[in-house]
Amino acid sequence: MVTRKKTLYEILSVASHASVQDIEDAHLRMVAQMASKKAHISQEDYAFNLKIIDMALKTLSDPMSRAAYDAKLSTAEPVNSAQALALQPQPKIADMRADVMAMRADALSLRADALALRSGAELSMASAGGFQQTAGKGVSDTFFLLKRAAVILGVVLAIGMVVQVVFLLFANGRSKSSADMENAASEKVKIQEYYQTYGTRPNSRAEAELLEADARRQENERRVAAEEQKRTADENKRADEESRRIGREATREMLAIERQNEQQKRMEQSFEKQKKEEAQRRADQAEQYRIEAEKQKWQEVLRR
Repeated sequence: MVTRKKTLYEILSVASHASVQDIEDAHLRMVAQMASKKAHISQEDYAFNLKIIDMALKTLSDPMSRAAYDAKLSTAEPVNSAQALALQPQPKIADMRADVMAMRADALSLRADALALRSGAELSMASAGGFQQTAGKGVSDTFFLLKRAAVILGVVLAIGMVVQVVFLLFANGRSKSSADMENAASEKVKIQEYYQTYGTRPNSRAEAELLEADARRQENERRVAAEEQKRTADENKRADEESRRIGREATREMLAIERQNEQQKRMEQSFEKQKKEEAQRRADQAEQYRIEAEKQKWQEVLRR
């Protein structure tokens, strides 16, 4: 069963009667939503979805292409509409490019039809003027020829787009070799960058990445070791300063104790000296009393 693809209105999540301002606002919202999902999808899917959103904006914001698209949408089968692409990740880049080219072909065809309609309307208005009676048949023929030319131009452009799609499909076989060449060039650039940075040339990009990872690991280990060494040195420095501080305080306390002991010793020596001097003074005074008493005693004996 063929699943119906989304229309351009459904891609932008707007109604078919939405104004140009509503369409532009919806385009901005869709672009913002895709930007928020960019980290979760591949670059190819992101670019493809943006192309679809931009194509919807360009087709629906232009009155001519929108009128032609509405006319085609009302008559075309839903499953045959090349414009109605769903915003889903595609399995192959070539298929996505083919879808985009097909959309561009349809858009150019719609624009050609719109130009033809506008030209027909202008010519119809001109033929309704003063030349209606004299040149009606000639103007009608000219309008028919211009319309056919516009249709042919649209068909030619559509064929050109189809040719480009076919060329892309045939070129899909070369995409793998191009990707291989890009990978080889990227690998050479990576090897050269590693050589310029570290001075040695690895054999492959994988080896360069492994060597870079090992270099980052070693650099991280050196950084951690340097930080640990600095932390240990700071702790030792703080311990030395604390030890010197404690030693200075102990020295000050010892000096204070020594000064206190010396002062106590001097006081004791002074007290002992005073005691000795007082004892000597008393002994001298007692001796003086004894001598005086002995002298008086002999004087009394002599008087007898």
